[in-house]
Amino acid sequence: NIGPGSFTGLRASVTVARVIAQQLGIPAVGVPSMQIYSMLNNTGKNAFCLMDARRGMAYAGIYNKNAEPVLEPCVMEYEKALAMVREGDYFTVCDARTVKKVGNCVNFEECDAGFGEFLLKLTVKNQAPGCAWARLKPLYIQSPPIHGLKQ
Repeated sequence: NIGPGSFTGLRASVTVARVIAQQLGIPAVGVPSMQIYSMLNNTGKNAFCLMDARRGMAYAGIYNKNAEPVLEPCVMEYEKALAMVREGDYFTVCDARTVKKVGNCVNFEECDAGFGEFLLKLTVKNQAPGCAWARLKPLYIQSPPIHGLKQ
């Protein structure tokens, strides 16, 4: 899982994956978290995955019923993302903070799903020539917040 998600958590997990892949001489495949969450979709609709990115922003990604990207993970204004969800006909997957604002969506944080199995399936699906460990990087969509800086 390359993100989006916790900045420090992603850096640490990607580093561990890179070290293991390097030592074993195996490919390293990055899978965006939203693509994993889109696997909760059991309908014919596109899955709209939405996470609070803080500072008035949201992480958003749209995937078809085969978990292929329609809208690659990106950051957008929170209100714009909410409007897109309300105006479209999506299977919506959200984090706990966003559920309160969207209403009718699946909360992936409280979902009892086989995310590890989803990750495995997508790793196989996403594997392509050139999946070298050195190319595996976290999916940084926006800069991390830096606290304590004075301007």
